[in-house]
Amino acid sequence: MQTVLITGLSGFAGVHAALAFLGEEWKVHGTVRTQEKKDKVLNLLSLKEWVDKKRIEVFIVPELVGGDFTQALQGVSAVVHCASPWHLTGKTWKEYRDPAVDGTVRLIKQAAEVPTVKHFTFISSFAAEGDAVKPWSEQKGVKYTESDWLPYDEQFCVQVEKEKNPNGPGIWYAMSKKIAEQEAYATHKAIGAKFTISSILPAMIFGPSLNYSSNKGIPEQADMSTKTQYHALVSGHRQPIQETAFTGWSDVRNVATALYEVVARNKSGRFNVVDGSYDFQILANVARKAKPEYENYIPRGDPSSPTPTELCGTYEISNAKAEKELGIKKIPLEKTVVDAIEWFVTLGAVHK
Repeated sequence: MQTVLITGLSGFAGVHAALAFLGEEWKVHGTVRTQEKKDKVLNLLSLKEWVDKKRIEVFIVPELVGGDFTQALQGVSAVVHCASPWHLTGKTWKEYRDPAVDGTVRLIKQAAEVPTVKHFTFISSFAAEGDAVKPWSEQKGVKYTESDWLPYDEQFCVQVEKEKNPNGPGIWYAMSKKIAEQEAYATHKAIGAKFTISSILPAMIFGPSLNYSSNKGIPEQADMSTKTQYHALVSGHRQPIQETAFTGWSDVRNVATALYEVVARNKSGRFNVVDGSYDFQILANVARKAKPEYENYIPRGDPSSPTPTELCGTYEISNAKAEKELGIKKIPLEKTVVDAIEWFVTLGAVHK
């Protein structure tokens, strides 16, 4: 039985990635930053079966930039790097750059010292590919593929910080993903690493928040995906519809499947894993139609008028490479929304 190292095991995507490998008869080594997060992982409803079977071992690595993954890497055949800053509350470019870029490079170098490692894959983002600065409403007809890169450089991030641009965190996040990807591939080549390397590029990730077993901390202390879904789907019918910053979305289960498939098929390079386009009014409309019994929880907005993306149009993100090379099939938005709501019900965040 092979073993995979998954960093960020307590995170939204990390748990789903673990389930993808566990379901294919792998063992999981996972890293988290604290003892509290380790205890949380070992008591998750979604992982209980596998913890009981002793198929999961959790290691504490307090930080990405100076972290020592040596123990967690022992005997692993693949590395799935999910841990990286995903928030919009940072105050400086360095807060995003260092863990995303230096943390990824450090892990690649440490993995290269372990002869059993055959594949290294990591979660990047569509934000590293598309123009995150130009409004989506001005990008109708634009089609992005894996050959595209965010058209800005690191100096732009420094300037944004100097000018105290209120959009700084979003720009810094996107640039950190771009530079982390480029440095990852450059480092892999420069050190002559023997393993194959790949990256998965999702858009906004939705789906069931299996990284929670109760509603404690939701939404205030939740990860970005869980917090966003909570406000979009179950925060109350009088709550305003959120402004949509990015219009591509990905089901977390397809992201997890892609992480497994690049390893299983030993595929290299970048892969967009995107299920479609959305705006928050569309999410509310889909949720209300699919789950009318929870209409008092679902923000109403203006369901009778065209939604923002219906009015303006938006960019398209090609999923063709992942479909062809990894066998990824798009998941309907209704299924993603329904499953997310039903898990909030399981957690006690929503009641009939």
